[in-house]
Amino acid sequence: STLAAQFVVEWVLTRFSWFTNDNASGVITSPPLIIAGVNFSSPQGRYLLTLGLVVLLFWLARNLLRGELGRNWMAVRDMDTAAAVIGIRLFKA
Repeated sequence: STLAAQFVVEWVLTRFSWFTNDNASGVITSPPLIIAGVNFSSPQGRYLLTLGLVVLLFWLARNLLRGELGRNWMAVRDMDTAAAVIGIRLFKA
């Protein structure tokens, strides 16, 4: 099915030229990414964007683990039988 998907994507890209902005080489181009006056198309901009995303995802993961769901996951990880005894539903956690 992966090979079939490749042929379908190739057919779509060659059949609908508006998808590639009528570019003869078939390369999909996009305008520069500028958010709040910061150009994220430069290497420094991409670094700042990636750094911001990593910090945000780290913060979300840390808060998730400190919450009830994270504590349930850690209890199940450490000893699933004991977690079930104290009332943690194993298939819900």
